[in-house]
Amino acid sequence: MALAAVATCGLLRLAAQPRVGFDADEAVTGLMVHRILDGHGYPFFAGQNYMGTLEQYVQAAFLSWLPASTLTLRLTQIVLSCLSCLLVFLVGRSVLAAPWRAAFAAVLFAIGPAFSVVWGVKSRGAYDAVQVLGLLGLLLALRRPTRSVGRSRADVATAAGFGLCCGLALWLSLSAALLLVPAAVWFLAPPVRGWRYRVVPALVGTVLGALPAELWALTHHILPTVAAQPPSTVGDRLLGFLDPVLGEFLGLRAIDRHRLVPAAVAGLVIAGLAGCWLVAAWRRRRGLRDLLTMRTGRRTPGDLLLLAIAVIVLLYVASPYSWYTGEPRYLFPAYPLLALGLAAVVPARRSLALPVAALAVAAVGLSTAVTLARVHSTDPAHRADFDRLATALHRQGVDAAYGDYWTAMPIDFVEYGRLTVAPLDGADRFPDLRRSVDRAQRTAYVVSSGLAPGLADAFDRAGVGYRTETFGSVIAFTRLRGPYRPWQLGAGNPPWG
Repeated sequence: MALAAVATCGLLRLAAQPRVGFDADEAVTGLMVHRILDGHGYPFFAGQNYMGTLEQYVQAAFLSWLPASTLTLRLTQIVLSCLSCLLVFLVGRSVLAAPWRAAFAAVLFAIGPAFSVVWGVKSRGAYDAVQVLGLLGLLLALRRPTRSVGRSRADVATAAGFGLCCGLALWLSLSAALLLVPAAVWFLAPPVRGWRYRVVPALVGTVLGALPAELWALTHHILPTVAAQPPSTVGDRLLGFLDPVLGEFLGLRAIDRHRLVPAAVAGLVIAGLAGCWLVAAWRRRRGLRDLLTMRTGRRTPGDLLLLAIAVIVLLYVASPYSWYTGEPRYLFPAYPLLALGLAAVVPARRSLALPVAALAVAAVGLSTAVTLARVHSTDPAHRADFDRLATALHRQGVDAAYGDYWTAMPIDFVEYGRLTVAPLDGADRFPDLRRSVDRAQRTAYVVSSGLAPGLADAFDRAGVGYRTETFGSVIAFTRLRGPYRPWQLGAGNPPWG
């Protein structure tokens, strides 16, 4: 059943892939991969000093022997999602009371909720790798030490492996803490006199895992830092977590925030899940106390699952990133725990287990299907439009252009080597590409149709002559005559934005 769940996980994401829109942030990772293959190095996501690039180097391996396409770029995410599904089963065998629950958790993870499927496809930096690392850390932390009080080679290797997961997470993304903090609480309560055989190898592994970030810090003489976030209070973030983020995370809302169930029903579902956790936590209060005080007495692996759910809520609300409620992206590493938690509350009685499990699968599957049905991607049309755009500009002797970020980045990935478009809004993630466009003898502007009227007004005010050509949803301003360079139009962000 576990292998069937993994196969389902991969097939569902392959089937969903064409429907999932390919956005500019995803295109940035694709452009990074192109440039990695050309010899450029990226320790972090382009244009920032955080979010390590392990996924991009794996993607480069795929693009080195497969044609460049959206699917090729996303194969890494699909493979990582399948690996997460397998790890859900393996972790479930330790934290759940029966093997069938572990297999059921893997099935639930494979089919949804919808945001889990969509972000199990999208290339957005390091999210899928973080999920794998978190699960692997949980699995290693749960491994039982040998009778030699942790001194065997296997125990040392396990401790070093756990530390390596933590170090890689420090490089990739701190969101891995949702899984690795509770794992560390379990890991740091070793058998008597055995702690040094676990902690020291774990520290060595952590240093090795974080080596890319450490080398970058030594080279640049600064520590990797995350971008400053808009101000928000704990109360604001808690309210945002309760609505709409939790509903989106659980699949009670579609990705476009459309409610799939009435608000009252969603409230009852959330209250019911919270009630199940409270009842289980009360029943296991002594085991949880031993776990939190790092004693091995009455704790069980199931207590780790209860602790992890509480840690997720606390860390999410404490994070300054959680002001953003557009999608539950920062909860993505927690989807394995959602599957494990739902599997844990299925009644043990065989007469009840099967219908409850079937109902859960039907509910999650229906939510995913409805949400994916609402998602529509025009990526194939965009690719054809971009090809026609590049061909038309080449006929005019133009191989460089300016444009808005959300148009420029996908064109740069799809038409890599044929047409370079420098984004004038959003993050300037590739300054050398912008400089190459600035130096070009002849350029054009390519923008989404919604921004075209504003750009036309800016040209008219500056006395710039132009022609427009339409390529699907992209408008190209060509044959420019007059002071049309960005710094001549007001520089900085587009004056038409």
